[in-house]
Amino acid sequence: MTEIRFIPVSQLLVDVENPRLDNPQPSQLESIRALVRGQKSKIINLARDILDNGLNPSDAMIVMPVNSDNQRYLVLEGNRRLCALKIMENPDMVLDLFSTATKKQTKEMSLAYQKSPVANITCAVVADRDEARHWIELRHGGEQEGAGIVRWGAAETARFRQRFGQKEIHLQILDFLEEKGALLPASRQSVPVTSMKRVVEDRHTRDQLGYDMENGQLVVSGDPQKMVDILTRVASDLSSGQVKTKDIYHKEDRVSYIDRILTEAELRKANTVTGASASSQPVVGTTTTDASATTSKQKRQAPLEKNRPMLIPQKVKLVIHQPRINEIYAELKKLLIQEYPNSVAVLFRVFIELSVDDYIGRNPADFKKKPEDTSYKLSQKLIDVADHLKANHILSEHQSRAVRHAAQADNFMAASVNTLNQYVHNPYFKPALDDLRSAWDNLQPFIMAMWI
Repeated sequence: MTEIRFIPVSQLLVDVENPRLDNPQPSQLESIRALVRGQKSKIINLARDILDNGLNPSDAMIVMPVNSDNQRYLVLEGNRRLCALKIMENPDMVLDLFSTATKKQTKEMSLAYQKSPVANITCAVVADRDEARHWIELRHGGEQEGAGIVRWGAAETARFRQRFGQKEIHLQILDFLEEKGALLPASRQSVPVTSMKRVVEDRHTRDQLGYDMENGQLVVSGDPQKMVDILTRVASDLSSGQVKTKDIYHKEDRVSYIDRILTEAELRKANTVTGASASSQPVVGTTTTDASATTSKQKRQAPLEKNRPMLIPQKVKLVIHQPRINEIYAELKKLLIQEYPNSVAVLFRVFIELSVDDYIGRNPADFKKKPEDTSYKLSQKLIDVADHLKANHILSEHQSRAVRHAAQADNFMAASVNTLNQYVHNPYFKPALDDLRSAWDNLQPFIMAMWI
């Protein structure tokens, strides 16, 4: 039968068979040192929290007696806490494991702890390990369909902190967008908070848009309108499912995503300056058409390099958010056509199809078929994407016509779909260097338009 007792720290022993340790340890000292080796900064942070706030009153240690007179108890649950207390009682036993800065910090904590040490600890006393097993598994074995500890997600954590006046950055960002009229109250509910938090907390996003948190409050040092435009786009992309968690899960994905929409915003701004029609960022919850003029985009096309050693001209700079497509693009920028013509040809074919698939995936409402539909051939995808870019004033009539011509079944020009397919499927069709360069040159405006 479990019994709650207040037990002096001096009577508690670290478990030499603690599951946190790789192997059973020969002594108390070695057990403490092994715990510290595995969790150096975490143990110190725990000690600091105990020093500042005391032991958690809602979390009793689980112990069992090791002798009949109940003078010693083995800690089965709570070894990290006991270890932190032992270190503050006698830091010399582990100082050699720490850096100079941590040694100093540990000594200072020990001096403070000695003034008001923990005397007794609330413990749940069990007869043996078997009696403790169920409770330890509930604590460390995951949710176990609700029987174990169910961790809070981002939304629960944010609501809890908000009640104590500590509204998290993504909630303050959403407040900011709502106050500016860029986010409708009803639509705010559809923004996935975990993904929004992941993007707006990222240091790259903060630096690019000029905002940060100071004393728990959002502070905007950059252009507020730019911040509204970009973060409204982020909220819209996440709400619509156009950008999913997997697309911005990793740091490099978030950097690519933010850089891409910043580039698009700069292009729209440039078009506006030249007098072309450009759309403003839509309010989340409304439907608008993102139209951009062609004139400045045509002027911004990277110049062609006729005798370049690589397929893609060095001055072409694409911001590609999708990791694998970006890797293929990077390889095509490096591979020498003369040395690797077959590799370049096949990769080029893959790059084109993955790019149009990604573009269709980013604009699902505007296309009748999904890119994974096996009946949706590359030639038709090219035509559909070119038409979409033309309708949104991103490609000119002449540029879209070049794509349509390449998609024709009987066309064997360098950039045709037939030629690209021959590179992959025909063992007797060897790519010529000039044809490869011409193929890229013919499709370059189209490719750049997909990745602005």
